[in-house]
Order: sequence, then C-alpha cells, then structure tokens
Amino acid sequence: MAGVAVALIVGGGSSKPTPARGPDIDMSAAVGVSCAAPVTPGVAHPDTLLSQLFTVHADRTAYTLGWTIVPFRGASRTYKFGTGGNLLALEPSTGGRPVGYGTGTVTFRRNPDSGTIKAAIALKDGHSLSVGGSWTCVSASGPTTVPGTTVN
Repeated sequence: MAGVAVALIVGGGSSKPTPARGPDIDMSAAVGVSCAAPVTPGVAHPDTLLSQLFTVHADRTAYTLGWTIVPFRGASRTYKFGTGGNLLALEPSTGGRPVGYGTGTVTFRRNPDSGTIKAAIALKDGHSLSVGGSWTCVSASGPTTVPGTTVN
C-alpha cells in the first residue's frame, strides 16, 4: 500500500512500566502526637486556631510534622499552607528548629481529627519531600472533638 507509514516498536514490548511512586511521607502511616480540639480566640490570637502534630517517616528517618491553621473556620474545608496563618513544618523527631516548611493543602473531613493532605516541604538543604495521603489524628488523650460534632 503506497503512502502508508508503518511504525516499528523497538524493544519487543517486554519492558514493564515504572510503578507510580508514592509520597515521601505517607500520612496514612503517621502517628498523632498532639490532637487537641481547636482553640477558641483569646488574648494571644484573635481567631480560632487548630494545631496538630504527628510522628512521620521519610525513608528511615523519623520526624515531627506539624501544622497550624489560623483562622480555623471548621472542618469539611480545605486550607492552603503558606497563606495567612496556615503553616506546615517538619522538625527533627528529637526536637529543635524546623528542617523545612511546606506548601500545599490539607482537607478536613466532618471533624478536625481526620482528612487528607497533599503538600511539598522545601528542606533547608535544598531538597524537598512530598507529603500525601489520608490521616487520622488520635493521640493518647483520645480523638479531637468539637462541641456539636460527632467523632467518625
């Protein structure tokens, strides 16, 4: 057949696709460290705030990942880190100054004790770590509860 181009696939089709890589920090494996209820406005802060801490792992290294949402306008919402008073930070698990700060979003389900996150943390050494997945924040003190809501 004149004028018909034929494409050849080189390699015999035996190569396997590269599996999709997950986040560097998988929040489904995170452990809640501080999961207190939102803090109502006070002298030090005119808006409601929510602060939560988790123990997380990247490779084989443990870190403390924490976020603060100000103003916290309630659950069933998405908040963007790096805007207003919304902060995402990664610290050594032994304490000390943060090794990086993040951008991205966190979405809370019906209560502030669970949700999803999709973020990137710019480390001070120039590298970055991705943070993703569903999370639940339940520490030794129990789940976060807010008056008028129910715990999932």
